[in-house]
Amino acid sequence: MLILAALLPAFAQDVPLLFSVTDARGSYVVDLTEQDFQVFENGRPQDGIVAFRRESGLPLRLGILIDTRDSRPAFEKQVHEFFRNVLTKDDKAFLVGFDTSSDLIVDFTGDVDALAGGVRKIHPGNGAVLYDAVFYACWDKLQAFPPDQFRRALVVVSNGQDTESRVKLEQALEIAHRTQVVVFSISTAGSNLALDQLTDQSGGFSSKSFEKIADELQHQSFLLYIPKPFVADGQFHKVEIRPRDHNLRVRTRMGYYAPSR
Repeated sequence: MLILAALLPAFAQDVPLLFSVTDARGSYVVDLTEQDFQVFENGRPQDGIVAFRRESGLPLRLGILIDTRDSRPAFEKQVHEFFRNVLTKDDKAFLVGFDTSSDLIVDFTGDVDALAGGVRKIHPGNGAVLYDAVFYACWDKLQAFPPDQFRRALVVVSNGQDTESRVKLEQALEIAHRTQVVVFSISTAGSNLALDQLTDQSGGFSSKSFEKIADELQHQSFLLYIPKPFVADGQFHKVEIRPRDHNLRVRTRMGYYAPSR
């Protein structure tokens, strides 16, 4: 997707990473410092961490994408509770319904009632442009917010089946990487390979529970590092944050696309 890469804003040498840390029981660990981690890029250790924040206070820009085939009355209450727990005064979210097209139901707002009420406006439809919806949300709604100043995330409510998208799964995943959006999903039909790839590789996860995703968003940390050596080759660079305590687990995105000269 060379055209896409050319249209995106220039990528700075600093690489921002949102991440969470859990212990062997799955409980979040937040009393750590940058000395408790080491960053690896393409298997090579990095020592250029220039910023670190526990439980990041960066404002959140969040979208929920709902497959109209899964638009259920119960979702309104769940979405209301989710936004009430997640959004602070500096955060904003939007709501999209998708079937054979992606439709913006509620634009960016901090109004929890408006966001939850938007679920009632989603009417059941046929077909599903899941990958198109992810691409639209990342490209049109989230990429304008600098990742070193905002947290950017999506929650996809879907069974994971795509029937009519113009873009492929690989392109949806690439735009999530390029815009550095963390993707979560509420799976409505068990495990799904496409949803698992979108979530796991971007630093999120699939769940049956809005509550679990809210908990994750409330325990995200942030670090910024400078790759050494920095190579503007336009390629995907794998990134790993390793805790020095081997009993801990770090969840973050798989990597980033370097700029091209």
